[in-house]
Amino acid sequence: MSVTKAGFAGDRIGAFFDAETLGIASPPTPRKWSVAPLMAARTGSAGEIEIATGGTTWQPVDSPSLIEAVSELFGSRMMFRRYGEYSGDVLFKQRYAWKPVHIISIQSLESLQQQLAGEAVDVRRFRPNIVADLSGFGKDRPEYELIGREFTISGVRLRGLGPSGRCSFTTLAQRGLPEDRSVLKALIANFDKDFGIYCDVVSEGEIAPGDAINLERTEAAGHPAAVAVRPRPGPLQQAANRSAGTASGPKVRIGSLDEFPSGEIRRIEVPGAGALAVFRTDAAVYAVSDRCPHAGAPMSEGILENGRIVCPLHFAEFDPQTGEPFNAPTGCRHLKCYLVERQGNELSIRLQDDQKR
Repeated sequence: MSVTKAGFAGDRIGAFFDAETLGIASPPTPRKWSVAPLMAARTGSAGEIEIATGGTTWQPVDSPSLIEAVSELFGSRMMFRRYGEYSGDVLFKQRYAWKPVHIISIQSLESLQQQLAGEAVDVRRFRPNIVADLSGFGKDRPEYELIGREFTISGVRLRGLGPSGRCSFTTLAQRGLPEDRSVLKALIANFDKDFGIYCDVVSEGEIAPGDAINLERTEAAGHPAAVAVRPRPGPLQQAANRSAGTASGPKVRIGSLDEFPSGEIRRIEVPGAGALAVFRTDAAVYAVSDRCPHAGAPMSEGILENGRIVCPLHFAEFDPQTGEPFNAPTGCRHLKCYLVERQGNELSIRLQDDQKR
């Protein structure tokens, strides 16, 4: 199997999009996308993508009959687009920040199975690229030993990036597996809602089943936990994270009040601040970073609940004024917040002094 800087050849090269809204099919929310795992994908003999929506009939991804079947499954007119393609000025892109390779150890699967009172755990719920026997690296979650370090598998060199966050996608029914909420409950209770790790590709090459993982011997060896786990910020760090709320830097316009309907989250690009998630409630207008501080999920695709903005990936909640996380994985940092100022119908934010337009 070929591994490039983008990951395994043919992996995550495109997605189904709503033909009307151009929104990507993104289970588990909204609920209509939750049937997505009932489909299966494979690479055909000629390297083309094939999809099965039910049974065992495989069809090319651009087949009109397949698009019709997928549209019926989702209840919306759908289309398949490769990432990087355009429709007019609309770029079709992946929903989350790209992390090329996902690894889960046999030992982690066994540990999760013990938490579920011996109930069998099917690895398909987690969709890893590689399932590895890491018996020589540690006990419960040995793949964490690879975080922050480089290692090789045959001719491929990888670098461990961080834990793989989980959401309710793991509970969904899929081909051959029923809906099961116990898995996510166990991950929340015992694994900080993470399972497996993400990796970057340092050098490309070929990988085959049975290849060994060889860990680079560096000065950092023996201290991977310092990279993998971060304590919750103390009072001084929390104060620094909240400082955006009283920033005295340049003022930047973000739009007018009527551009932000109450209860909706909009993603906007702001010079000097990057992508922001902006939303309006009965009380005020808030602006926060569009990137979840834990795993990089787009906050603009989350929901608003009880005065907080909720990450669409882990369902971590953040106070929009202070950025403080609630019901979040251990070590989750504060979400960056911006003070929104209103003058008449015009809205602007204050950048920090070290931010420039």
